[in-house]
Amino acid sequence: EADPLEAQRRVDSLVEQGEKIDRERYKLRGMLDQESLVLEAQAESKRQKLENQASQASNRVDQKLTEAEALLRIAKEKGDEKGVQAAQGRIDELEEQAAEILKEEGLLNSELSRQELLVKARAAQRKSLVDNQANSLLLGLNRALQELVAPLQ
Repeated sequence: EADPLEAQRRVDSLVEQGEKIDRERYKLRGMLDQESLVLEAQAESKRQKLENQASQASNRVDQKLTEAEALLRIAKEKGDEKGVQAAQGRIDELEEQAAEILKEEGLLNSELSRQELLVKARAAQRKSLVDNQANSLLLGLNRALQELVAPLQ
């Protein structure tokens, strides 16, 4: 015959183990959240740095474009056909550079967004793994509790 005090001690122990599993689960989830925040902050910092670099490059091209347009006006006013052609060639070249900068900026943003999504997906996957492991342990504890309580009913 089962000793009721011993059975109660075992039940209390199993309940305590379950609580410990839950505490550990939330501790691990918190650590994963913290890690995700750090990775997201690093990604945002990288995005801002790249956007700043692209903006500076775009500004330099815009400035050169303004200068080339001024040279074009001056060449037209002077009737300097060779100067007009040279200035127009420079304008065309700078407009291509500006378009290339925009294209590269779009590609970089797409890649950074993809990386951010991967970080979030990995974090969700790791949290799911923690939850699955904790749930598995809790299921085992619940079975042990049921086996312990069943003879008492």
